[in-house]
Amino acid sequence: MHLVAHGDQEAFAELYERLSGGLFSFAYLILFDHGQCADVVEEVFIAIWKNAPSFDIKGGSVLSWAITMTRNRAYERIGARNPKPALPRNVLPVEEGFGNHFIATMLTSTSSGPLCFQQTKLIYEP
Repeated sequence: MHLVAHGDQEAFAELYERLSGGLFSFAYLILFDHGQCADVVEEVFIAIWKNAPSFDIKGGSVLSWAITMTRNRAYERIGARNPKPALPRNVLPVEEGFGNHFIATMLTSTSSGPLCFQQTKLIYEP
């Protein structure tokens, strides 16, 4: 990695040869899409090339660093292709564990004067 950090293209090519197949396979376990996996691996190696000078072996191995970047980029792609539906402004998610249930919080006025919150359960299905 020291050579890669100093711009050695042959060392970078060797690192690519050693890691790219495994990273591609790992990304495929998450994405199930060859094209997106290839893009993820390309992004990871661009990041490795750009960030090699700041890599610190004390923080972990090059392999664990590359796997972490691969995982993060793969999950970012899942999030991008399956965005969560926008909720109306008056609907707030319930605490975890309630599936697709949400609380609708409606701001209402009362006969006694000030505004108050009235909460009712609402089932939201994406």
